Amino acid sequence: MASTGCKAFWIDVFCIPNQQPARRATLESMGYIYSQAVEVRAVLSARSFTAVHQLSTGDRLDEASLEILDADKWVQSVWTYQEVVNSRDLAFVCVNAPGVVVDGTDFLNGIGFTLQKYKQKHGFDTFAIREMFPLLDALDDVLGDWRVASRCALLVMSNMDRRKWVEERNYFYAMIGSVTSKPCHRTGQGMEDQHLSETFMSVCEEKNDFSFIYTSAERSTDL
Repeated sequence: MASTGCKAFWIDVFCIPNQQPARRATLESMGYIYSQAVEVRAVLSARSFTAVHQLSTGDRLDEASLEILDADKWVQSVWTYQEVVNSRDLAFVCVNAPGVVVDGTDFLNGIGFTLQKYKQKHGFDTFAIREMFPLLDALDDVLGDWRVASRCALLVMSNMDRRKWVEERNYFYAMIGSVTSKPCHRTGQGMEDQHLSETFMSVCEEKNDFSFIYTSAERSTDL
């Protein structure tokens, strides 16, 4: 809060309802919530923020910072994608550095530039870099997706596949919030009975987006 002039804040852990069906409707509307925010501020750990803060004085990170950031919980999270691609103004802050803000574009450009230089220095190809730093590689791809006005399902699924989640439903909630910035209008028992994978496909179909059929992900065995 010390790093922004805004007076009203949405903090997921406090603002998402605990009771159904309001909870599910809100989680399906996260793309809308982030897209309406004046600013999106990602809070990094002190160790990760120290690495990121290098970008305030240069155009790249040092190599040690790549390993630190690839292991960062925010970088790894399945929720990160929708926060970035729906934001109007993204920046990074840290509780240990009140008032210090690292611009989101500078951060993502710095990661991409550092990975490119690392690849050239060590003679690695794109696939080797993806294997060494899978989460940072996914985050680097987000920069391009951030600038795409309407993201297709296959693009989102390709990035999400390199991220981490604990509960399967969070994977689908995050994908729903990434393919649409419209609020959820589904209500009632039918909403509760429908599997979130079906909801994701329904949201895509409403946009005439059927690209999810091209995924190599495991198919359901349900008849």
